[in-house]
Amino acid sequence: MIVVCTPCCVILCPFGRFDVVLIDPPWEEYVRRAPGFVKDQDREVWGWQQIRDLDIGAVADDPSFVFL
Repeated sequence: MIVVCTPCCVILCPFGRFDVVLIDPPWEEYVRRAPGFVKDQDREVWGWQQIRDLDIGAVADDPSFVFL
C-alpha cells in the first residue's frame, strides 16, 4: 500500500504503522536545480530542522526502514 500525505496529516493516518517509509521533502535543491519544474513556487522548502521535527515514530513500525 502507498500512502501520500503531508506532515500535518501523518498524525491522522488511520493505516497504522509501516515497515518502509520514504520521506521526500520539498528540498531547496529541487527549486534551484530545476527552476520551473516545481509547480507551486509558493510551496515552502524544508530545512534540516523541519525534517528533524517530523514524528517518524508515529508511522514507522519497529523494525522499519526509513529512506530520506
